[in-house]
Amino acid sequence: MMVAPRLVVLMLLFSHAAFAGNHYGYPRRRYDPSEHYKNGPSAVETVAAIGCLAAIGYGIYKFCDWLFTPSDEKVLQRGIDELQYAHLHYDGAIGFMEFHYSAIPDNVRDQKRLIQSVNEAVLYDYAISYKKDTSINGILTNMGSVISSLQSAHTSLAERIKKLRNNDGNQSMITNMQQVDQEIIGLLCKLEFVHEYFSHHRSYYHLFDLEARLLHAYEFELNAINQSQMNPVYVREAVRASVMRQASARTGYAYMHYVDRAQADCNALGGALGSLPYNYANRIGAAGVLLHNLKVIHTIVVAEDAYHQEVLAYKKEQLEKERINAERAKAAAAAAQAAAMQHQAWEMQKQNQLHAQQIRVDSERNAIMATQTIVNALNPPQPQVNVYV
Repeated sequence: MMVAPRLVVLMLLFSHAAFAGNHYGYPRRRYDPSEHYKNGPSAVETVAAIGCLAAIGYGIYKFCDWLFTPSDEKVLQRGIDELQYAHLHYDGAIGFMEFHYSAIPDNVRDQKRLIQSVNEAVLYDYAISYKKDTSINGILTNMGSVISSLQSAHTSLAERIKKLRNNDGNQSMITNMQQVDQEIIGLLCKLEFVHEYFSHHRSYYHLFDLEARLLHAYEFELNAINQSQMNPVYVREAVRASVMRQASARTGYAYMHYVDRAQADCNALGGALGSLPYNYANRIGAAGVLLHNLKVIHTIVVAEDAYHQEVLAYKKEQLEKERINAERAKAAAAAAQAAAMQHQAWEMQKQNQLHAQQIRVDSERNAIMATQTIVNALNPPQPQVNVYV
């Protein structure tokens, strides 16, 4: 049944419940409202009301459960879809592990033993065969998402199987669900082992990826070192050419930028080597050789006269920038002071104008009072004469 018709039925159910509550309640005699409020509802009325509410609530609960619960077919199909997706994307990784270890152990103890063992052949073969350009973090994140989806599908199937058994449901549907659920459980066991195995050795792949990036970034210089039998003249010329080739047109300090980048790469590679939880002998050996060669390249560039000239020019440029900034700050302070003085002058001028205006007002008021005094003196008030009739 579609959701929209179910919502229509739900609305009709609520309408019918309201109508029944208003017109088909239990029989009651006509009463005076004051008498009802005085005596309160009877015990029978209370029990009946509670029973009606409970029945309506249970009916609504069952209807909502029917309305929003997916059908058995949808639960089964979801499990099948999750299985197909997981097989499509991770059968290769599971087959890879089964090939190297003959079979994936079923018990956790044996799985832990394999996970904590160091088998560089397995780690290296996976890196060059399956991982390729994808980061180990991306692989583990996607695999974890598929595991979560399978676990959710397993939970839904288990709950629906239990519900069907309790309600004497379709036995054929129960059998199909059980088959799919068992396949999900078996696949989850293998996929969780693969996920935990590569998560445990994540640092190996971080170092592997860092080595790959540095080998590509310094390919020209490293080839010069390997081909020249450490001939310092040949290596120096190769490094100079590489510096100029990688120089940015926007900056005038090619050697300084190269040295900073080489130093940061040496620090990153040394840090990755120092954080390995296991003794990956082959990986540590290869990374150690690469780190040594990077330090050689860094030393060659630092020894160049062009590098020292850039350092001096950079320091002069910074001093000039500091001088210009100081002059700009001084000019800004002077301008701010001049503006403050001008504002102060305007305030004083405004106060003087107000003071002069007040003096003028006071003078006019005094003149008016003096004039009034003279007028009063020239026209003294006449005595009042009482006329008696």
